[in-house]
Amino acid sequence: MRMVGCLFVLVLIAVLCGELYLLLDLIHRTGEPFGLLLLMAVICAVGVKLTAYHASKLPLAMMSGDIGRRMVAVIGGVLLVIPGFGTDVLGLLCQIPLVQRWFAGGAGKLGGALMRQAMQRMGGGGAFPGGPGGGLPMFPG
Repeated sequence: MRMVGCLFVLVLIAVLCGELYLLLDLIHRTGEPFGLLLLMAVICAVGVKLTAYHASKLPLAMMSGDIGRRMVAVIGGVLLVIPGFGTDVLGLLCQIPLVQRWFAGGAGKLGGALMRQAMQRMGGGGAFPGGPGGGLPMFPG
């Protein structure tokens, strides 16, 4: 599990370095740093709103079985929050319904795995484990 975490950090650092290179190249080409930085700030604010909106709809999507499209939209919102124009393009693509349908299967599997993992943590690894201290909690009264 540590290997996956280290790989995630390395990929995140590589993406941020690529985004910084792209931003500096765009500033050099356009000669307008403040306009680009303002545009990035506005896109980041829109990404926060989109992520919050789609994340609030996730429980209903889980119950209806349509979690895949909603997960793609949440991932797109998170990509919009990450500063940089490359991730912004990917985040905007994830907001298109056709793209959401394409990736809904994989995102649905990811959402199901995350839900199972969260339920396992809440339940302590099983429904009613036997032995001392297991089972239902004791309530005073």
